[in-house]
Amino acid sequence: MITLVNLRSKRVADDTICPCCRYGEEDVSHVFRFCPATIEIWQ
Repeated sequence: MITLVNLRSKRVADDTICPCCRYGEEDVSHVFRFCPATIEIWQ
């Protein structure tokens, strides 16, 4: 899965903060378990 953390490791992105919630770094764990925006969608 492409996330901002993955893109930063490839030097494609500078900012890793989740664009949906601006709360944490956008990685797979955040997207599926911690992001309030995606949690709302899954419910």
